[in-house]
Amino acid sequence: MWDNFTFVQGLKIKKALQSSIYPILFARRISATSFQGLSLTTRYDSSIDLNPSISPTSTLQEWRSSNTVAIHNALRTKEFQDPLSLFANPKDIQTTTISEVAATKNEEDIHLLD
Repeated sequence: MWDNFTFVQGLKIKKALQSSIYPILFARRISATSFQGLSLTTRYDSSIDLNPSISPTSTLQEWRSSNTVAIHNALRTKEFQDPLSLFANPKDIQTTTISEVAATKNEEDIHLLD
C-alpha cells in the first residue's frame, strides 16, 4: 500500500487483524497478492473503506461471525497463499462473472467476482 493508504487504512487493517477483529473491506482499484505474505496494492485512484455502512456489509458481518475460527486458522496457516483456495468465497453472496461486470452501467455496483 502506498502514501496515505499505508498510514490510514493500512494501519487500521493491521491493528484490527492483530486484535483478531476481521474488518469488512470494500475496495476499488486494488490488487491482492500473496507474494511474501498477503499484500494489497493501491494506485492513485484506489479507495478502501473499512466496515462501510452499506447493505452488503451486514451479510458479510454475519458470515464473518459464523466463521471467525476458520478465518483465524486460515490466517495462522497462511491459507491465503494457496491460489486454489476458495476460502473467501461466501456461498450466500451472489457472484458475478467478469463479462457481466464489464456490461454494468453503474460504476457504484459492488460485485464478488466468480
